[in-house]
Amino acid sequence: IRAFPDLFKTAFRQAEDEARWVHNIRVPDRVLQSMLDAVDVCIQPDQMIEQAADSVKQQLGKTEADLLIRWYTSDLGKKIAAAEAAASSPEAFAVISDTIFSLLERRDRVETATTIDQLIGQTDHAMKAHELSDVAFYSAIRTAAVPGRPLNPDGFKIGMTRQLPEIRDKMEKLITATLVYTYQEITSEELAQYIRFLTRSIKY
Repeated sequence: IRAFPDLFKTAFRQAEDEARWVHNIRVPDRVLQSMLDAVDVCIQPDQMIEQAADSVKQQLGKTEADLLIRWYTSDLGKKIAAAEAAASSPEAFAVISDTIFSLLERRDRVETATTIDQLIGQTDHAMKAHELSDVAFYSAIRTAAVPGRPLNPDGFKIGMTRQLPEIRDKMEKLITATLVYTYQEITSEELAQYIRFLTRSIKY
């Protein structure tokens, strides 16, 4: 969650490049900057974490809560949580981007990362966020380019839907590389224990 602001800013910059080179739409610098500034205002990681914690408290039953408490207070649970926190920094994201191809060559870890992704649905969540940010960016571009004209993003959504398979493929690779990087200091046996925990927790 703490990485969300940087991820959204990266998505906006990539969308701006696509608008310029693919759709021949030039986004004014002031518009792009106002959108990047809006990310810091609208996306508050501390507040989102607090809301997520409140939601978890309301939805968890005693059995599931006990399972989570036992896991996250265990030595391995703390170790994995620390690794996940360290990998969510902007510096870590930069390293992952620079080494993505070498990370994806670690076939044994890629398989494990894919299993974890399927259990926690990280790619699915990232795709939903990507779709929302793309529509928001398009809306901002069109509003800035043609002020006062009613906005109809349906055509953009149709075009975006055609590109989703390619985007998802890239997103899966990024998520997989991120998970490989995140758990690089975790042993295979420890990751097997983590997968068993995730498998048990999603049953509740």
